[in-house]
Amino acid sequence: MTFRTFACRLSLVTISTLFPWFLARPASSETRIVTDEGYLLAVPHTEKIRPLLVSLHGTDDKPADALNAWLSAAAASEIYLLCPSPLSGNWRPSTDQPHIHTLIRQVVQNHRVDRRRIYLTGFSSGATMASILALSKTTGFAAVLLNSGHYPADLEIPSSSCKLATHLVHGARDGVFLPAEARQHAKRLGDSGFVISYTEVSDMGHSYVTGKLAREMLAWLMCFKAMK
Repeated sequence: MTFRTFACRLSLVTISTLFPWFLARPASSETRIVTDEGYLLAVPHTEKIRPLLVSLHGTDDKPADALNAWLSAAAASEIYLLCPSPLSGNWRPSTDQPHIHTLIRQVVQNHRVDRRRIYLTGFSSGATMASILALSKTTGFAAVLLNSGHYPADLEIPSSSCKLATHLVHGARDGVFLPAEARQHAKRLGDSGFVISYTEVSDMGHSYVTGKLAREMLAWLMCFKAMK
């Protein structure tokens, strides 16, 4: 597996060098899975205040697909992992944007979540939805990871966006959404003032990041904290 990466701050090489302890940590066997209407939540076995990763699944997937992709990395770093489902079939910004924020508020109220370290990721159509969430004036997120998404050329990037640190990861063999589209979106975001990193994985198609790559991406996300 090889990576093609450009970044304004941290590359994958830097992450692996700075955080070898993070990548080597085993997954906790004591992570608890909470099943509720509309989401799955992985709860770490710790009394400490911990970050939260919100993961949005792709079209025709379920919250369990997003959970399975990220659970090992989340458990290893002892963070909360929230995997919502859309209100009606596919992600719709008009209804699901407030829905997602409502679920996050519920998790924050009921668990020991670090409010300054809430991260967002999405796969495929979930990445498109995550991109829209990240372009809001106020998001509550510290950083966002976009995984193999569709980013229309006419997707508006408002000047009032809060300029979240954003990492795009895409498979060079993705035949659903071509990597050229992700590269163009990364450039548009960078030109608009966002802190951008981009990773293209040579032997990856249209798929979730998992395993070591998920841990590397999570390490990147966890470098950031939201403004108070």
